[in-house]
Amino acid sequence: MIKKNFYKLIESILKKIIFFFKKTSNQNLVKSALTAIYRTHDNEKILLKINKQENFIVHAHEAISREIFINGSYDLNNLEKVISIIKGSNNLITLVDVGANIGSICIPAITRNLFENAIAIEPEINNYRLLMANIFINKLEKKITTHNIALTDKNDVILNLNTKPKLNNKGDFRIEENVSNNINLNDAGIVTIKGETLDKIAPNLRKENSLICMDTQGYEGVIFKGAKQNLQKKIPILLEFSPKLMKYYNSFDNFKLLFPYYSTFFNLNDKEPVPIKLNENTLKKLFNNLFSKSQLHGEFKIDAYTDLLII
Repeated sequence: MIKKNFYKLIESILKKIIFFFKKTSNQNLVKSALTAIYRTHDNEKILLKINKQENFIVHAHEAISREIFINGSYDLNNLEKVISIIKGSNNLITLVDVGANIGSICIPAITRNLFENAIAIEPEINNYRLLMANIFINKLEKKITTHNIALTDKNDVILNLNTKPKLNNKGDFRIEENVSNNINLNDAGIVTIKGETLDKIAPNLRKENSLICMDTQGYEGVIFKGAKQNLQKKIPILLEFSPKLMKYYNSFDNFKLLFPYYSTFFNLNDKEPVPIKLNENTLKKLFNNLFSKSQLHGEFKIDAYTDLLII
């Protein structure tokens, strides 16, 4: 009887603590509690995050998932900046999410009524499984179309994907272009995946109502080579601009494919982004500035990058 009453007391205390954290308006306190909860799940692989707008099944030990679990979203501020810039000329109907991860961008884009539908492209299978699960638990299966592939410059090709991300970031999977025949692919964490072009996957985009959101770890320039039809349509593009990663793929030169069709870019890391003329000189200046910050005594120490809106 004493033991039973003891556990009832513990239950009552825990209920009060949980209720307190659910009702408090102190967001720092809430984040501290959520951080503690996230860090104590050593044996779990996934967790459930419940938001007012959407729910997420997240990885239990991973950088992007941690941000979603604690703060409720990941990197949505850049999407909101883009919308504020283009909303006067774009009806914001279709979002193309290239490197969709577990749905961190495309799902809130729909649930928060920023876009009406989305095309989500995610090559890594475990991210893709959670992406699908999150789409279904949010009842978005009729609004989000998914593809478990990587975008590249050719159709119907097989690519090598490195599935051992750095710093426990499952958004950091990268295409490996030069894989030695002497290594064991399983030991190296390299798997084969299917590659297609953006023009094949999304042939019906329109400048007036679409946005391409792209975060592919420096591979963006390669994807441009398989997106010439969409580039000609001048579809607005939101992308991560990382000179260090682009150097790995020699992909920066492919940004010249944008110049005949796009005239302006915005550096979204600026406090108040302003239009900048898009040409070889302005983009090269930004590239060199960020690349220089990624080096120290000739060795890479940090990855200096920004996010750009190109229109």
